[in-house]
Amino acid sequence: MKFSQFVKAASEAGRLVVQPRMGFADVQSMRGGLEAVSQCLAVAVGTITLDSYTRVGDHASARDALQSGQHLNGYPIVAHGAAVTRTMLGTLPGALPIQVRHGSAKPQDIFKVLRQCGVDATEGGPISYCLPYGRTPLRGAIEAWAQSCRIIAAPKDSPDSIHLESFGGCMLGQLCPPSLLIAISIIEGLFFIEHGVFDLSLSYAQQTHLQQDVAALNALRRLAGEFLGQANWHVVLYTYMGVFPRTHDGAQDLLAQSVNLAFHGHAERLIVKTTAEAHRIPTVAENIEALQFASQTWSRLPGSTLATDLVADLEGEIYDEALSMIHAVLNIGSDLGNCIASAFDKGYLDVPFCLHADNRGHSRSYISQEGLLRWHATGKMPIKAQPALGEGKKLNPYEFLSMLSFVEARFDQPHLPNETLDVIAGDAKPGRTRQIAIIGCGPRSIAVLERLVLELEANPPRYPLKITVIDAVEPGAGRVWRTDQSPHLLMNTITSQITLYSGALQSGAWRAGAGPNFHQWLQLHSDPQFSRLGANDYAPRQLYGQYLRSCFSVFVANLQAHANVSVLKSEVTALTQEPAGFRLQLREGQWLESIDTVILATGHARVPQPTLANSADAEQAASRYIAGDSAADMPLEQIAAGQTAAVIGMGLGFYDLVSELTVGRGGRFVSEGAGLRYVKSGLEPLIIAGTRSGMPILARAINQKPPGAIYQATFATARAIERARVLNEQATGSRSLDFNAAVRPLLQAEMEHVYYATALRNREGEATAQRFILEHARDRQPLAPMPGLLLQRYGLADLPLLELNRLARPFGERIFDDQQSYSIELTSRLQADVAQALLGNLGSPVKAALDVLRDVRDTIRQTVEGDGLTQASRNADFFADFAPACALLSAGPPVFRTQQLLALLEAGVVNIVGPQARFTPRDDGAGYHVDSPRVAGYAWHADWLIDSRIRTPLLETDGAPLYAQLLREGHTQPYRYPASESANEGLHTDRKTFALFNPAGAAIPGLFAIGIPTEGVRWFTQVGSATPGVLSRFTQDAITVAQSALGFALAARQAVSEHTSRFEESL
Repeated sequence: MKFSQFVKAASEAGRLVVQPRMGFADVQSMRGGLEAVSQCLAVAVGTITLDSYTRVGDHASARDALQSGQHLNGYPIVAHGAAVTRTMLGTLPGALPIQVRHGSAKPQDIFKVLRQCGVDATEGGPISYCLPYGRTPLRGAIEAWAQSCRIIAAPKDSPDSIHLESFGGCMLGQLCPPSLLIAISIIEGLFFIEHGVFDLSLSYAQQTHLQQDVAALNALRRLAGEFLGQANWHVVLYTYMGVFPRTHDGAQDLLAQSVNLAFHGHAERLIVKTTAEAHRIPTVAENIEALQFASQTWSRLPGSTLATDLVADLEGEIYDEALSMIHAVLNIGSDLGNCIASAFDKGYLDVPFCLHADNRGHSRSYISQEGLLRWHATGKMPIKAQPALGEGKKLNPYEFLSMLSFVEARFDQPHLPNETLDVIAGDAKPGRTRQIAIIGCGPRSIAVLERLVLELEANPPRYPLKITVIDAVEPGAGRVWRTDQSPHLLMNTITSQITLYSGALQSGAWRAGAGPNFHQWLQLHSDPQFSRLGANDYAPRQLYGQYLRSCFSVFVANLQAHANVSVLKSEVTALTQEPAGFRLQLREGQWLESIDTVILATGHARVPQPTLANSADAEQAASRYIAGDSAADMPLEQIAAGQTAAVIGMGLGFYDLVSELTVGRGGRFVSEGAGLRYVKSGLEPLIIAGTRSGMPILARAINQKPPGAIYQATFATARAIERARVLNEQATGSRSLDFNAAVRPLLQAEMEHVYYATALRNREGEATAQRFILEHARDRQPLAPMPGLLLQRYGLADLPLLELNRLARPFGERIFDDQQSYSIELTSRLQADVAQALLGNLGSPVKAALDVLRDVRDTIRQTVEGDGLTQASRNADFFADFAPACALLSAGPPVFRTQQLLALLEAGVVNIVGPQARFTPRDDGAGYHVDSPRVAGYAWHADWLIDSRIRTPLLETDGAPLYAQLLREGHTQPYRYPASESANEGLHTDRKTFALFNPAGAAIPGLFAIGIPTEGVRWFTQVGSATPGVLSRFTQDAITVAQSALGFALAARQAVSEHTSRFEESL
């Protein structure tokens, strides 16, 4: 069977044809390799790869090498002659289709022998076998290929036809964006047809991003259908041709992904690579192993799916670019060969990083943060660039080297040694060992570890240093982010806005200050369901735990040069201070002695399960009460199917609980129309939820902001807050502000600035919106309402006012006649919120305005912390009013969570009580009575009561034995707001140095706390990551604690200031 007929038959049978790269100088070895392919357990075709002498037409040297026994890197088909090759092929068992691969810019001699010896398939092209491979002038290669095509030309479907594959989809092997690869393949196909060859295949080499490659294959097939209809053709995919993974598993993962790509991109043939690719020329056995692995992988793929939204968008982009290049070439003239040469001369075609003299060399590509191959510069090509670093800025050599190893690193990283090191020994130094202990090992402590690495690199210690890290649950991830929790529990931040590295990914190994953000790390994940998560997707928490462990292992390894590191899985139950330093008792009973510095980074408090004193049978009622905690640590399995579970609160914790009690028990959501429908498993309880407002937390809008985008405030700025403090001090003698009088108007002005500008941009375009922005910034008095005349002038007076309280508490004081009327309005409001969220945080005026609350969160922190507000305003205006509304409106779940809630409401699995929901233990102790005073005549009986609210850190009720001991023995005290005797919160720490205060108000030398345990002195400490490209408070806190722990004499503010300068310089 002819080569192309074999591929067609396999495709019609649903099989992928796999093909090795293989070439041996002597006939016996070449025959042995082909025979092994013919007998392998795969639908395979054979390859005869030619040697370098033959490729450049130096057949005399090839004959000399054969005669003298010198090594050749392929089969010298011309030197052997047609008769020898025909005889070799005739002795093969079966009828193995074979392709000759050569790499020649002038293949006339090769094609003559092909015709004579009966091989019916080869490959190459006037562009693809000229520019990357030698110095042959392009016009000379075009003429040589025209002659070569005429040698193998035959009418369509003729028994004498020889199959010819364009190598155009593999230019340079890597770093060439898909549209140019596709354009060259189509152009070479047209060239072959023009010269009488009608049996074709079109190549494409796997690149850096699965969805982009699928989109490219789709675009290639579309264009082939439009331009090559008079020929027979199929698509051949090449497993990645650039720098290959060095680990066996990494290489195998990459080959598996190429098979997956072939499946979803409908390629009929795959050229495989082996696990030995990065180390040596593979053996026959390694080639056979790769062929069989690819075939087995293919057999497991039917039924697999791939996210299609991104594919569709990328396909349109690639198709349009490729079509523009094809038309630019064809419009030059009627002679296609001349058109090709002229197109390169004019720069209409320009291969990035190609050094051939006939290539203009003005184009450049880059790999985006999402792993997409993009155009950084396009020269004279008829397409637009999407520059990586700004128009005109050149990519530097380090970035280029990093791009070359991008795929290698992506697939190797998950398989590199990742030891859990109990003790890592550093170089011994004379003198007393200094010891640092970090209690807790979640995001905050890992960030401190990174800063310790960087501080020690800048200032190597003059004494031996030992660092001990202790975590009770999972060192490197911590309790909340532990890696064994349910995959249904999701993060609340998109993957591209999360990092634990304080600097961007650079060339070389990952290290403190230079590593991947969460999204970049995910792209290297060996599990396709995780590696395909997009920059705007939400990942499972267990996956973030894996990322944390990866960062932890990197930073611990970095510390080896400077310190001994011990990692202990245990709980610290007591801390005492002795003349020789701190002593830490572990739960197993042993003590760690002579600790110089202790850092408390314990994260969310352990939650004890309280009893309900108001119940007539408190013990019975309490047995069915579950206190608020991370959903992964709540005993939800005790709730039986069909029981009724009442849930207090409808914030983020509520969505976690609902997920665990529905899809976590086998239920599923299916698309139906524009929404979702829930299919019950039968294992769900009935869920009754309620909150004071009667409204679940609102959905976060789909992110439309590019990575690294930083909002620049106009009104709610640190300078404006300082101005307010100065004025207040002049008037009252105090710098403490009234939040509602001095701060909230600035936030309102900032949100209205974005709200009206977004609406105007949607209505009249960017230019009008920019004019409004300038006039509003100029005319608005920050503490005054929005100027009505300005709204009228721009036609914005018809928009609803932006009122936070109305948005957060839409039902106000209303009384509903019955549950149905409340449920109808609630559903309508949730549907409206989904619609706004789907418009995006740049498209929806409301969601864009609410996103401002996230953007200026650090400014709010700096304003309200410490004595920034008066006591009355802090308690009533901020914590009781604004902060809950802010959380409800700006810290919500992904929009699909709200869509799921709507489906659960429709299915009757979830019911929501009206405003001011009440949860009362029944007098008989048999569960709980649930109702709303604002919904007449309706109540539920609940078997269980679950508090979904993540509690505010309160030191005196924290369940950890360490904090109970510290309080009991008078080592520290909770923070109390000035002039308040009752508002106990987290640990009382110094706002600048993070040092703990003792009950006398003096800082305890060497004892520091960071993160959630310090809530009260600080606000909103539950942030669990830094933001890429931003010197956030998360990173600043880690800098200060690391420097304090090492005993550096820099003030916190100076240290942060200096780091800020270095950080900005690095950007």
